Amino acid sequence: MFGVPTLVSKPEDRRQNRRYPLRLHVHYKLLDRNVVTQTGTGRTVNIGARGILFEADRPLPDRGEIVLEIAWPALLDRVRRLKLVVRGRIVRNEGNAIGVRFKAYDFHTKRSTK
Repeated sequence: MFGVPTLVSKPEDRRQNRRYPLRLHVHYKLLDRNVVTQTGTGRTVNIGARGILFEADRPLPDRGEIVLEIAWPALLDRVRRLKLVVRGRIVRNEGNAIGVRFKAYDFHTKRSTK
């Protein structure tokens, strides 16, 4: 279901911000006028300062608003799990590889790991 991404930069890649290859679990919600129309899961391929590329569990629309909840690998105060919550727009769609440009993001805490 989730392929291994190619991490080699292409010569034509003109991004100004670096992308970090992180493979993290994602839960997504597609929105239409702030109403959830579809949910699913996936894995991140890479994350940058302005966007994220992730592999969805199924094909998604070419455009639209989306909310991503990403299980973050670091703990807050070595105790609390974090999730990165991103609100953005789908700007790229190549099969199940979905590019999202950030509109807003925030870290939320999850239950204690103890």
